[in-house]
Amino acid sequence: MSSAAIERRLYSLPDSSARLGNVSVFSLRRHIDSGDIKAVRVGGRVFIPVTELERIEQFGVGQPRSRRSGRQ
Repeated sequence: MSSAAIERRLYSLPDSSARLGNVSVFSLRRHIDSGDIKAVRVGGRVFIPVTELERIEQFGVGQPRSRRSGRQ
């Protein structure tokens, strides 16, 4: 099987960071811990599925933060 036929399905956190435009690994971990990003743990390592990265690229992650309403 040629290497072009092998599809990459999981990305490490540093590789995910690079694919998402150098989002910090710390931010990725925070979103994983909060449940905003789905991840797969293999041994002591954390991977993000390519389908999840595609979802993030298309729709983003989390909810936009709103301003405090009491301020004028």
